[in-house]
Order: sequence, then structure tokens, then C-alpha cells
Amino acid sequence: MFTKKIDQQILFIHEFLTFVKSGVPLVEALDFLQSQSSLPPSMRQDISRLHADVKLGQTLADSLRKQITFLEDWQLDLIEASEKSGTLTEGLLFIKNLLQKKKEHAKRIFWACLHPAFYTVVFMLAYPLRELMGMLIHRNMAHVTAYLMAEAKVFIIVASVFFFMKFLPVVFQAGVLKRVYDSVILHMPLFGKITKQMFMYQFFYVFGMCYARGCPLEQSWRLAARMSENQALAARLRKGEVIIKGQGELDTAFYVTGIFPEKIINLIKAGMKSGTMKDQAEQCMRIYQEQYEMSIQKMEMVLPKLFYFVIVFLLIGIMIKLVNGYFNAVFNLVPFDQAI
Repeated sequence: MFTKKIDQQILFIHEFLTFVKSGVPLVEALDFLQSQSSLPPSMRQDISRLHADVKLGQTLADSLRKQITFLEDWQLDLIEASEKSGTLTEGLLFIKNLLQKKKEHAKRIFWACLHPAFYTVVFMLAYPLRELMGMLIHRNMAHVTAYLMAEAKVFIIVASVFFFMKFLPVVFQAGVLKRVYDSVILHMPLFGKITKQMFMYQFFYVFGMCYARGCPLEQSWRLAARMSENQALAARLRKGEVIIKGQGELDTAFYVTGIFPEKIINLIKAGMKSGTMKDQAEQCMRIYQEQYEMSIQKMEMVLPKLFYFVIVFLLIGIMIKLVNGYFNAVFNLVPFDQAI
């Protein structure tokens, strides 16, 4: 599902970017785009409605929000920021490159975890099935029922974790519960760090782009802050916006959020004093980009090890059970297969 959606996004952005880069007017670019045979019919219909809205004088960002359902909020916000700052081509290119990186990273993590995950599932299923078959052979239905209830606990735990990761974001779409969920995500080992680093990477790209194009400081901050769908991060960034509204220093705005390290704040302070804010914002963006790449590499190494740890844990449990069964058979003089 994730791959299908991200493929749609890449295809649309790539084709749209091709015409925008050619220098033709936006309405004409959308007119060419809706006639592209390389796009699926449903997408061409959406683009046709998009073309009609833009032709009537609506902004590209507003029209995209109404007509294109497969784009995410951060992509729409970035397109809006790019449109306002006159850097639509650069904004679309940034989205395209970011989506391609996400897709590549997702594939790398999937293939890194494929074999250990497969062996983990085999171990989790094989031994319980062996136990179950032994009970069925001896027609001990009471033990079968008790065993199934005991083993079901493991799968309930696994299903609960899957539900938490997959469906709770849909349940907690807004309000306090959404902020609590987002805060939990930020505090999760590795996943929280990746979420924060990806946002910072996008934040400094938009902030630097808008600021360099002459957007007011407050507007640049607001547009950049909208890159985050994480409500916990958004709440912290609003503290910085309040400082900027009150004519406070930019480095103070970064400091009060509590999410920017001292190194980043010093770079911002240096940029304000020397008039090189655009360069410092790009430097901050590169720092977070490198950190994000390193975290993805770390995840590639850590997740397979976690699966192998589960396998080792299961093997140790099986060995303890076999040894216990052996001693029960020796001391109680019962058949070994019944003792375990």
C-alpha cells in the first residue's frame, strides 16, 4: 500500500515537473499533463478538474487540495510555500527527490529484514503447531483448548503492536489524543529520531527558500512549521512563532522550542549577524539530511538484529522446555512426548 501511494506521488510530481521546467504557463502545463497517456485514467481525470480550477483563477495549492487526493499534507504545504516564493520548480524537485529517497530507504529496510522476519515467523508457528499435532494425536482436547488459549496471548500481543503502529494514527487524527500519540512516537527509540530528523530536513529547506525569496520572517517560519504532521512538534514550533510575532530574536525563537540543539542555534545566530541566513539554513538542512541518512543505515542494521534476537529467545525457550521435559520423563517415568 505504501509503495503504491508513493509511486503515484512520484509519477505525478515527475510528469508535472517536466512541463513546469520547460517554462510554459501553469495552465498550459496542466493542459499538457492531462493528455499524458503515461498517466492512469483516474489521475488524468483528477488533473482535468485541477486544470479547470486553475483556469478559473484559483491557486495551484488550493486546487491541489480539492482535486488531488493522493498527495500528503506536507507535500501540499511545500507546493504552497514554493508557489508563494516563486520557486515552484525547486519545490517540486525537492518533493520528488525526497519521495525517491523514502521509497529507496523503505526497500532497503524491507530487504534487510526479509530473511530474519521469515525465520522468526517460521519459529513462532512451527513449534506451536508441533505441540498441537502431538496433542491431537493423543486426542487430548482439553489440553488442546488450554494450549491454544495460552499461545493466542503471543499473537494478541503482536496484533496489538501492529494495531498501535498502523491504525491508531487514523483513530487519533486530531485533538489531545493525537498530540499524545505523536509525543509517544517521538520518544520511541530510533523511529522518533528519524521522524524528527526528516521534519528538520524539510523545515530548513522551506525556511531557507522562503527567507531567501524575501518572505517575512514570520511567514517563512509558519510555512516551514507546517511541514510537520506531528502535533507534538507543531505545538513546540508555535512557541517560536509567538517569539517572532513579538519582534523577538530568531535564535531565541529556535531556542524556546526545545527541539533544536545548541549547534543549530549558533549557526542561526551567526547567519543573522553576518547576513548569510540562506547559507546557514542550507547548512542546517545538510546536517539533518546526513543525520537522517545515518539513522536509516542504523535501522537497516538494528531491525534484522531484533528479529534474530526473537529467534534466539524462542530457541532458548524451546531448549528449556525440552530439558524440562526430559527430566520430567526420567523422574516421573512418563513418555518423553507427554512430559513436554
